[in-house]
Amino acid sequence: MDLEEDIIGVISCPGPLKYCFDRFRLRTDDATGWVYNNFGANLGIVSNVFFSTAIIFFARSQLDCAEPGDVCGRVHGLRPSSLVTVVVTFSGVITAFFMPYIGAIVDYTPKRKPLGILACILFIIIQSTQISISEQTWFAMAVLQAFNGFFYQINELCLTAYLPEIRDQVKEEKVFTWYNSIYTITGTITQVLYLGVVIVFAGIYSWNDGQIGRFGQATAAVSGSFFWYIGWHFFRGKDARRSLGAGKFLAVAGFEQITNTTKAIFKFYPRSIGTFFLGTVFVDGAVESLLSISITFYTVVLGFKATGVAILLLLVLIFSTFGAFLMYFLTRRMDPMKLYKIIIVLMMIMNFASFMGLTRPSQKNMAYLIASIFGIFVGFYYPLSRIIYAMIVPRGQEAELSGFFRYCTQVLAWLPPLTFTVINEKGYDFAFGAISVNGFMFIGLVIFMFMKPWNQCLEDAKVNKMVRENIIEDTVDDEAGVSDESFHNNE
Repeated sequence: MDLEEDIIGVISCPGPLKYCFDRFRLRTDDATGWVYNNFGANLGIVSNVFFSTAIIFFARSQLDCAEPGDVCGRVHGLRPSSLVTVVVTFSGVITAFFMPYIGAIVDYTPKRKPLGILACILFIIIQSTQISISEQTWFAMAVLQAFNGFFYQINELCLTAYLPEIRDQVKEEKVFTWYNSIYTITGTITQVLYLGVVIVFAGIYSWNDGQIGRFGQATAAVSGSFFWYIGWHFFRGKDARRSLGAGKFLAVAGFEQITNTTKAIFKFYPRSIGTFFLGTVFVDGAVESLLSISITFYTVVLGFKATGVAILLLLVLIFSTFGAFLMYFLTRRMDPMKLYKIIIVLMMIMNFASFMGLTRPSQKNMAYLIASIFGIFVGFYYPLSRIIYAMIVPRGQEAELSGFFRYCTQVLAWLPPLTFTVINEKGYDFAFGAISVNGFMFIGLVIFMFMKPWNQCLEDAKVNKMVRENIIEDTVDDEAGVSDESFHNNE
């Protein structure tokens, strides 16, 4: 990290870490905490790869169908190939239902920092417990994993609530953009290094998928807790950003804010940012589900071990950087929304070709090629969606609507994996369940077709009708609703 000489933060690193980490910090304490927290968050995300393959490994071993092509029975009423997506579905439902309430706690109370710390502690406790995963305990560990997905989202909500304040603290837009770049680059590097370490140790000791899962959780728990501790040490406690008001209850405040925001968006911007949010509900839910479905597909159908799946993810991460660079080049020369729709179509084609075309273990080499190409698409998709949001959001409502944007990406994240699970449990071909995500992407694509031309969307964003008509109430920090990762992808 290239850190500033004119540091205005006053919090030093704790104890023996002071000398080392005080040399690696950003201009403000909150900005420093934001980046270090991101290290821990990325470790929590990427460790799912090894833990998911461990769940499938122990479930199939229990049924004595460990080889690709073996006909498995059911365990706890489910096919082994449905277990990972069931966990993701359960976690997604919990997150979608409770996210407005968690956002209300962040907005209406001074408990943002304690809530984030509690979520990280619970996450690490569960992850440490999961080190004991075995043929006897795997199902209980899988249930715990569903709750860990929820705790991760709580940390993200608390973490990203600091972003508008960090932007105001640094004052200069180019500095904040540079901090966004640090955030993204260090996150990718963290995941690559973690995957590399686990792959190397697994190769040296010839571990099976269960042993790799244990080591992966242990490594992520130790290193993740270290970085989360540093991150939350730097974050400052915050007062409530808005008052609840007489006669209102915290339990429903978040839902009321989402309802009011939805009405305002579709009253004043129905065919620009409103249509974009609606399409995002379906497309982002589908894209988010691809990781869990792909892990299952490559493990069960193609016979990949945990290290093989990790190598596929490494290729996705590496080639996503090329996709991101190419995206920034192309967005200067063509309509970003048109490019976004092209990428969605290409992802749909890739999904269909890979899930229908890869049917046996002898095609593993082709899977590496597909992962590389898909990585390029991923490098386009995520930054491009944030750029579109940043360009067509009404001026002055970036913070308010960033929370709503995040909710749109999460509210239906449970439905595509549930659809896959139902198709798989009915006994249909595995590929049919996997390509069902294309249906959600297609719905989102059709919705995007109803947006105004790009230039008109840009013109609409210049006038903030929502505040002018007093539809959205102002707050001290100019942010309301559910907090979100509002700005770190907007560069």
